[in-house]
Amino acid sequence: MKVFCRTNIDELKREDWPERMCCRPVVGDRVCAKSGINLRVVGVMHSITKQYENDATKEPFLIVELHK
Repeated sequence: MKVFCRTNIDELKREDWPERMCCRPVVGDRVCAKSGINLRVVGVMHSITKQYENDATKEPFLIVELHK
């Protein structure tokens, strides 16, 4: 499952967060960055994106909001 992890914690924005997950995360789950730092899922939003500018195909993904 394709995901985009984001956080509003400035010092952790540049961490290497997962881009795929084996299942849908839920609020309260922990997500671990490549460095080993982990944050809690505080929100999940379903979204879609166009793969290419002129392509009508849309791919679903989740926006995962992370916090301490």
